[in-house]
Amino acid sequence: MVLSPFIFVSYATPNHRKVYKDVKWLVGKGFPVWYDQSIIPCEIWWSCILKHIDQCAFFVIFLSNASNDSKWVYRELLWADKRNKDILPIFLEEVELKAEIESLISNKQYLFRYKQKNRQYLIVLEASFKHLLGTQRANNILRL
Repeated sequence: MVLSPFIFVSYATPNHRKVYKDVKWLVGKGFPVWYDQSIIPCEIWWSCILKHIDQCAFFVIFLSNASNDSKWVYRELLWADKRNKDILPIFLEEVELKAEIESLISNKQYLFRYKQKNRQYLIVLEASFKHLLGTQRANNILRL
């Protein structure tokens, strides 16, 4: 069970090793993260994913050539955009994005994992998550 508010992680399956490494680090830092490995057997997986996007504090998308070609990553991103979620794009590698993906994230500040040393990347990632979770908490207080 993931605590709320939580971070939704979207990625392409071929990138699972890189992404799981980051997820493990984030969870170790105390960030509540949800990704598809949290789906309980026998759940309707697509409904579960959509429900968690609806409930997440913000949406992280790991971008690569594989995610660029994944209809499921695109559908998750589109759903997050339609739900007005804050989106943090993280590039795992250099990739020329398809127009439909680029159009949904072109106004966001990107994080380039492949261009940064690991320590520098993790510092920026942690700061970004703290900022976005803080913003979400502030928004929840304003709605009360």
